[in-house]
Amino acid sequence: MSGSVTWVARAAGVKTSTVRYYERADLIDPPRATNGYRVYVVDDVRRLRFIRRAQELGFSLDEIRVALRASDRGVIDDDAMRELVRRKIADLDARIGDLTRVRAGLQTLSRRRRRQASCPLLDALGDC
Repeated sequence: MSGSVTWVARAAGVKTSTVRYYERADLIDPPRATNGYRVYVVDDVRRLRFIRRAQELGFSLDEIRVALRASDRGVIDDDAMRELVRRKIADLDARIGDLTRVRAGLQTLSRRRRRQASCPLLDALGDC
């Protein structure tokens, strides 16, 4: 199945301007028909969904580009990809630590019955 920029945007759950932005950012590269129009296929929908979800999870466009290029080549075992993985693991570990502290602070706050001097959320995030 293939279609227009409107079709691929709707199927991926993004705006047409987002599709064009990702093209300019060299994240998708649909071929052109003989009339010059871009022709999007189902794989473009999948790619757009991946880009959007990766951004939601905190990946930068540069990191997404590295991952997509490695996937396109079918070679995941290169230095750029290995470094990306190491950095993302460290980032995730830090975020998990932050979220764990916030969760603990919220749990403490939910058990309180009266006002106290310090707020557990401020305590949890105070060292950031």
